[in-house]
Amino acid sequence: MPRLNFSAVAPFALLLASSTVAAQRPAAFTAEQVRSNPFPNELTAASSGSRIAWAFNERGQRNVWVAEGPEWKARRVTDYRIDDGQELTSVSITSDGKHVIYVRGGEHSGNWQGSPPNPMSNPLAPKVQIWSVPFTPCASRNPCEPKLLAEGDDPELSPQGHRVVFLKDRQIWTVPADGASAATRLLTANGDLDNLRWSPNGDRLAFVSNRGTHAFVGVFT
Repeated sequence: MPRLNFSAVAPFALLLASSTVAAQRPAAFTAEQVRSNPFPNELTAASSGSRIAWAFNERGQRNVWVAEGPEWKARRVTDYRIDDGQELTSVSITSDGKHVIYVRGGEHSGNWQGSPPNPMSNPLAPKVQIWSVPFTPCASRNPCEPKLLAEGDDPELSPQGHRVVFLKDRQIWTVPADGASAATRLLTANGDLDNLRWSPNGDRLAFVSNRGTHAFVGVFT
């Protein structure tokens, strides 16, 4: 009676195969895994040496991380513990590797770049600010306390790494990378200025002056 034997065995074999496939199937990908997965961006490197820095978004807590060769052990250099919606952008390292410069605040990839996000409805509106933090750990505190350089955006480090130029109120300002002195306005020019670029040796600064219907390229020496 081969047919009767086959009919009895086939359902059991099918059940066994289904159980094996189910046991081998990986666990479902959950929404919690998506929310908790850290997101790195803004990776940058010093112009010399083996120091790198980047921004890390962990459950909405955005911080700057660094590493140095040959070990490449990641280390956090800022201590922002709240999911306040303030993004970190324009991460850069001075040429001597001593300081990490970054912008905190704003919505550079959104439709409302002129209005920093305020998801916590703070009565004091968030600002777009340029900060500097030491690359190496501090003896008194780890991470070190970041230093506010100025309110502004789009910082550009000079090739020597000692000076930062940036935009504030659509004009060009400058400040020491270590925050040793207050920011000052670099020049006065008509139009809305942007697209700052240093020459390789740092003795010239190019920029664009937008005049609405037209624009000029300027060079400051």
